[in-house]
Amino acid sequence: MQVFVPKSFKILRPLFFSTFLISSIGFSNNYVCSDGKEPTLLKMAWGDVLRCPDGSEPTIIDKKHKGDTIGTSDVGAAGDISHIELGHDISCVVRKGRVVCWGRPGNYEWYDDISKLKNIDDFTFGSSHACAVKAGKVYCFGANKSNQLNVPSGIEKVVEIKAGAYHTCVLTERNRVVCWGLNDRGQLNPNRNITEVKHMDVGRYISCAANEKKILCWGSKEEGQLMVPDGLSNIDDLFVGYRSGCVQSGQKLTCWGDKIMGHLNTLEETKEGLIDLDIGLEHLCGITKELIVKCWGKNSRGESEVPIGINNPKKIAVAAGYSCVVEKEGVVCWGSNRYGQLDVPKF
Repeated sequence: MQVFVPKSFKILRPLFFSTFLISSIGFSNNYVCSDGKEPTLLKMAWGDVLRCPDGSEPTIIDKKHKGDTIGTSDVGAAGDISHIELGHDISCVVRKGRVVCWGRPGNYEWYDDISKLKNIDDFTFGSSHACAVKAGKVYCFGANKSNQLNVPSGIEKVVEIKAGAYHTCVLTERNRVVCWGLNDRGQLNPNRNITEVKHMDVGRYISCAANEKKILCWGSKEEGQLMVPDGLSNIDDLFVGYRSGCVQSGQKLTCWGDKIMGHLNTLEETKEGLIDLDIGLEHLCGITKELIVKCWGKNSRGESEVPIGINNPKKIAVAAGYSCVVEKEGVVCWGSNRYGQLDVPKF
């Protein structure tokens, strides 16, 4: 499969994203039109965009912006990848039962401990802590200022784990959700009223759970992320981001909270059906049931420019300024490489 390594920074035309959103006028110097002319910055309702005199999109020519390096990574970490998770300066996968991270893992005190664990079934990390599930038992490492490491006793076998900034929730084999850590915004909510939970996910300061007929979210509410629409049923999957949430019922996706410049509205209207979706702060990426990777939202560092040639995508993840997908041959990442987040290791 043809891929693109950070050293050469060969940037291809984005396949699925049609609007360059620009964070500053100065950044327009990084683009050129096909006829060699400079693009014009246009003020739109959803933000500033660049357009060439003929109405077409410009091409990236300078890959530097405020210390960032923009490019597309080579495929790496091939085989047996069961999980992927990103932070602003660290990318991690679970490969053959072990956590492997690149970028700046040395900045996280949990990395040395968690990388020694074997036969991991699930993994997650927050702002300063990380947890893994092994044989149904939870292991947490890192900072404990907000009780992030104080896993409640007596939890039955855990089948899924998710971390917010300073809290963690698990889904157990008895279809219960148990949370611990920081509760300053009600993200632990011991009084939630939902049983027979099938799906669970968390955002930075929110937690959500769903059964086949109901979804309940608790925690921070400043962006409307707790305002779950009425009438949801036959819920197949649940996706929660920084300040947004979505549920899928068949081909229909219903979202609430911060709509990320309206892009969640667009996603709802497509009705394509998704096998995976990750919602970041300013952009989001998903994998359709036709196994096509699409991204929407901010693109100032190429985070929404999906590379051509992704083969049989399985899982997707996003963080500030970049995105990664697990596909047939391993991991492909694109966007900002300021901290080495695109430097996928070879095995």
